[in-house]
Amino acid sequence: MLLTVLGTAPARAADCPPAHVLASLDLVPQKNGTFLIPVTLAGTPRYFSLGTASPMSTVTPALAAELGLTREHFGVTMINTAGHDTNRIATVPDFAVGNLKGTSEPFLIEPEPAGGDEAGAADGPRRAGTLGADFLRAYDVDLDFAARKMNLISRDHCDGQILFWKSELMTKVPMSVTDDNKIFLEMTLDGHQLDTILSTNAARTSINLRVAKTVYDIGNDAPGNEPAGRLDDTSLYAHRFGALAAGGLGVNNPEIVLLPDLVQDDARHLHPLRSNRRLNLREPRLPDLLLGMSTLGQLHLYIAYGERALYISPAAARPQ
Repeated sequence: MLLTVLGTAPARAADCPPAHVLASLDLVPQKNGTFLIPVTLAGTPRYFSLGTASPMSTVTPALAAELGLTREHFGVTMINTAGHDTNRIATVPDFAVGNLKGTSEPFLIEPEPAGGDEAGAADGPRRAGTLGADFLRAYDVDLDFAARKMNLISRDHCDGQILFWKSELMTKVPMSVTDDNKIFLEMTLDGHQLDTILSTNAARTSINLRVAKTVYDIGNDAPGNEPAGRLDDTSLYAHRFGALAAGGLGVNNPEIVLLPDLVQDDARHLHPLRSNRRLNLREPRLPDLLLGMSTLGQLHLYIAYGERALYISPAAARPQ
């Protein structure tokens, strides 16, 4: 998904044009620490969550029904962290993020929520979908969580030519973008490197429970664990680790949720195994670490998709 800017001239055909802002949006905070983004869909203002780990932008089943969108079969089954899968898409006639606009845009229809209740807060905007990485990766993305601001920036600029702020504590971390559009990086948790996915629509940073048991010998019954709510019918627990770091910038004593791998469990359900043959390693699975807003909310983050790098500083670092 790549939306066009209306009312602007084409980019200069220079070797190294300056970076420039294509859209600037207010981030609307939610009680769980995540943020919503104002969008316009089918001519009506809506609010989407920000999904750097969502391979495809989505609409809720309630919105699809409200707009009377035709549901079509999608060739790939998507599985969320709760282990719910969907393979239906719908085409929205028009969609806009700031002054970035597009027509006939495809959106994945999310799985039906548990209990039939759509995500949303009674005292705030109701979430109508997710702005996914299929949209975000066409730009550089500046996320200033302290200022509650997101800027979408042109990618046709030189490496390191980031806007808005400089900080002595800034670090540059290599990243890659997976085949399903997710941001992948290496992080160190208590001396062990973990494959990490950056997820702005996850309220809390979580570790794959299988990895926690294998690498750290930590399970749901580990001493000091705290209850961390539920995921459908599954009770969750959080463990306080020593330090989480990337590129020399770290967070001390992070409390990280031990998350069961319902993604891989659902993949097994969708693709039954014969006899005792091991699950193909290419099947969907939860990453070692899912970097959520309990950690990201403490940071100022610049996602340089074109450069394949993350620029990170503490959220308190202000522009100079």
